[in-house]
Amino acid sequence: MYPCSSESSRRTSSAALAAIDESAAAALPTLSRGPVLTPRLRALQRRLAKWEIAHLRQHSAELAERLEEAEKRAVEAEERANAAESACDFWHDQAVDAHNAAADATGGTPGITMDGRLVVVPAASGGLHS
Repeated sequence: MYPCSSESSRRTSSAALAAIDESAAAALPTLSRGPVLTPRLRALQRRLAKWEIAHLRQHSAELAERLEEAEKRAVEAEERANAAESACDFWHDQAVDAHNAAADATGGTPGITMDGRLVVVPAASGGLHS
């Protein structure tokens, strides 16, 4: 190691270093024993735990509020869809009744063209059902 040191002094130095390493290792926290907590570290840990709990409570309240608003919007959307379906049924029934009334008034048969127009087919024109 050093040119002026002898073999015996190197052994002593190694033994002394080993003893220092053992005492230092005993003072340091190890994974098997867990961390060494001083009163200040424990206080800090408690404070952080309180902040964490407060943050989680706040976050939970915000999520609950958002969920409640989403549920209200879903109920409103369902009500609007039901109202639209009801209106659609009403106007469909009105159109069918008007179509049938027109066919009855002319003595024809209600029909629909390939492009979707409602027509009354006159009974005198022959057709498939004469």
